[in-house]
Amino acid sequence: MSMPTSAGFKSSREPLRIGVIGAGFIAQVAHLYALSQIPEARIVALAEPDDGLREAVSRLFGIESAFRAYQEILDRSDIEALVICVPRRAQSHLVTKALSGARAVLSEKPMAMTLEEATKMVSIAQRSGASWTVGYMKRYDIGVQRFSNLFTSLRASGELGAVVDVHMRDFCGAYGVAAPPHVRRTGSRQNRYPEAPIAPDFIPDTLRAGYEYTLNVASHDINLLRALFGDDITPSRFSVRSNRVQRMIFEAGGFLINLVVAPVDIGRWDQRLDVTFERGRLSLVLPSPLARHESATVVLERAGNSQMITVPASEHIWSFEVQARSFVEAVRQGTETITSGAACLADVAMIDSLWKKVECRD
Repeated sequence: MSMPTSAGFKSSREPLRIGVIGAGFIAQVAHLYALSQIPEARIVALAEPDDGLREAVSRLFGIESAFRAYQEILDRSDIEALVICVPRRAQSHLVTKALSGARAVLSEKPMAMTLEEATKMVSIAQRSGASWTVGYMKRYDIGVQRFSNLFTSLRASGELGAVVDVHMRDFCGAYGVAAPPHVRRTGSRQNRYPEAPIAPDFIPDTLRAGYEYTLNVASHDINLLRALFGDDITPSRFSVRSNRVQRMIFEAGGFLINLVVAPVDIGRWDQRLDVTFERGRLSLVLPSPLARHESATVVLERAGNSQMITVPASEHIWSFEVQARSFVEAVRQGTETITSGAACLADVAMIDSLWKKVECRD
């Protein structure tokens, strides 16, 4: 998959006019920052219900128009695309409104809280012709792309034999790096957005927090696994323990994929994928999302030799920036990104399927 780079992303047209809804932590350190690095994009409006936060963030990023109500941005015909970064339970309501008006949207993950809701949103986007990108920024990491290319090559050549086992862990209870500079909200966040139900009806109240955790955390891992192994992987077993550890097993033809996620804090970001072949192993070590100067690392082991493959500083672009560039380019060209709403619908469908067979353990 080809990604736009600083050198390869050129346009003689005026910058894409973008409105941003939500000015919280991730909106600032990720989306607003990434867009501010792209000459082909211009943030022209910000909507945020918290008065102090809205004013401070609009000054920090030089945004010319700032509104308390998100509808002010939705009503502006001069805004070509929207970035929506609000609390996840409120996100689908705003994204649906934007897609219904044929607006291009980049929204955070998860795309929706339920499969039913996500399916309706994809249909709305398809009917209106709106471009919709879901924020699985790990897919845009240059190191992840190199891992994917090497994995595909090794499977095709057969030089390491067949895949016999896949393990992935996501023990990311803490970012593990200092947060980039940002404006802190004063006081508690008020709920000023309409919220969707947090889980489908078949999930009892006692398990809804666990379901939301799967959507928020494990959906990143599931999205990556689907990208690498295709849509043929099928959920086999799913267990949730009282300490919030979630273990998922997928059938993938001749081997199993084991994924475990838990809010473990070991002082650093700990997210890793190990693919074991008959004669070697290929591993992917993912950086903290807040590590702006790091790409994923690839490790290849075979015949007693270990090779670490890193992205040189001269070739590194932060995954959030690559995602933003891909979004802007897709809007301009009338194409879809690799994490379009339609492409990511299968993530929510897989999570829905897992929770229909959940085993609860002490």
